[in-house]
Amino acid sequence: MVSAAKGLPSSWQVETRRNVKWVAELGSQTYAGPVVSGGRVFVGTNNEHPRDAGAPGDRGVLMAFAAASGSFLWQATHPKLAAGRSQDWPLEGLCSTPAVLGDRLYYLSNRGEMVALDAATGTRVWTLDLIRELGVVPHYMTASSPVVADPLVFAVTGNGPGLDGKVPAPGAPSFIAVDRATGKPRWSDSSPGAGLHEGQWSSPAYGMIAGRPQVLFGGGDGWLYAFAPESGKLLWRFDANRPARPGDERLREAIVATPVIHEGKVYVGVGRDPQKPAGPGRLWALEASADGTVRPVWSLGGGELGTTLSTVAVADGVLYAADFAGFLHAVDAATGRPLWKYDALASIWGSPLVADGKVYLGDEDGDVLVFQAGRALRLLAKMNLGSAIYTTPAARDGVLYVASRSRLFAFQETSGTLGARAPAGAARAHGRGESGSAHRGVVARADGGTGLVFEAAVVAGDRAGVGAGDARGSRRRPGVARCEVAQGLSADRQFLQLPSLVHRVSPCGSARLRHLTPEPSGTHFRRAVYQRQMPRTGRAIVPGKAPGGPEDPGDPR
Repeated sequence: MVSAAKGLPSSWQVETRRNVKWVAELGSQTYAGPVVSGGRVFVGTNNEHPRDAGAPGDRGVLMAFAAASGSFLWQATHPKLAAGRSQDWPLEGLCSTPAVLGDRLYYLSNRGEMVALDAATGTRVWTLDLIRELGVVPHYMTASSPVVADPLVFAVTGNGPGLDGKVPAPGAPSFIAVDRATGKPRWSDSSPGAGLHEGQWSSPAYGMIAGRPQVLFGGGDGWLYAFAPESGKLLWRFDANRPARPGDERLREAIVATPVIHEGKVYVGVGRDPQKPAGPGRLWALEASADGTVRPVWSLGGGELGTTLSTVAVADGVLYAADFAGFLHAVDAATGRPLWKYDALASIWGSPLVADGKVYLGDEDGDVLVFQAGRALRLLAKMNLGSAIYTTPAARDGVLYVASRSRLFAFQETSGTLGARAPAGAARAHGRGESGSAHRGVVARADGGTGLVFEAAVVAGDRAGVGAGDARGSRRRPGVARCEVAQGLSADRQFLQLPSLVHRVSPCGSARLRHLTPEPSGTHFRRAVYQRQMPRTGRAIVPGKAPGGPEDPGDPR
């Protein structure tokens, strides 16, 4: 993502309210947005902090706030599908970042609907039910963010395999173009068919390639598809899992990131279900010609870059790409030559934002990293927002908007303080060894393997691998001898002892708790995913130089 916004802050301090314009409460999980348009900020979240007594229970929620003050304006809610976790995962809320054009707002609901609303009031204009009307069967969640190119709205439908790995509706559309005024389908395509091996959570891209407009879709089969926007004619396709060179292993991944069109080239990386640990990935730079052929310009993969959920950003000849393992990579956009990379020490779900000569990136630990944009690594600041960040920052009119798991922040270069509408406790960041803090680490305790909550090497005075109250967030530590997680997180947000071990990692030198998957009740966790990590001596890695870099005194490892 690249923004033309200027005058953005390089740092802030939530506790003292320095450069904090306002803070607004969201649900307990937030994956969509923020999007800023027409003086409003739109965010997709869940209904764990309900604002409407007439809309109770687990729902996907789209919220609108005043950009100037953070005042809540309106919300649209969507009850969960009866099919449950196979199509509409509990408590994940609304995962589609909306697209706004004029007075209309478009998104995909958790119920597998394409929805058009009046952006000022939230009034429903039209709804297209992809499940009932087109036979789509989502895999876990409908999450594509639509793109609008008048007069059409394009989206990935979310059609995918069932829990048994088989595709129940191979003939249902994977990609769709809809009349933005009426909600009527113009054309659709089901090219992935029975070849889907993951859910389809990518979002389309629209732009000029080889002198003609094209719309691109990333598939759950690992192929990138290009269509003529008006007719839906397939122009070309590319297998992103193909070996980059003879002898390389063929991948079997999906495309989760949004493809990027920049100066005639297309950039896209492969990814996978975030329930799975990160694996070897591949980032492609492609060039398509007018005759429908496509060729790779360069690729980055193997041990250089892992699987990714993130969309790249390209600015001033530098491409910034984040992978799920927690690295931000800077590479030469023309050649693919690595320039530098930075280890965030936490998984990355969102995408980098380049704006005002800086690169902003959030991670699963709740840290916002701010870099100076360019071909040399320079970390300007790191601030923690108190809970995981699964979204991509947005910028407009000198204000930076960041949605954490449970709050929406507006940061501005000013000495002003939080307004009266700021929620109590919103300014509290992760405590570093704070006794009694909601984010205090859980110290290891074993009792024969039947009641272990979490065991890891923990530096005294800092939090352990998982903070109570943050189901997904985790802090990687070297020297972990063994990590085991027992089911149990009670409604009062304290860890419980239960005899059921759900995962075990043998002594591996270093391991990271990826995330815990919630049960329908939202109070227990059934799955822990770890990934073995190579020992590291520092966080900054610059090609051609020895690994290492400035140590972070606030993050002992």
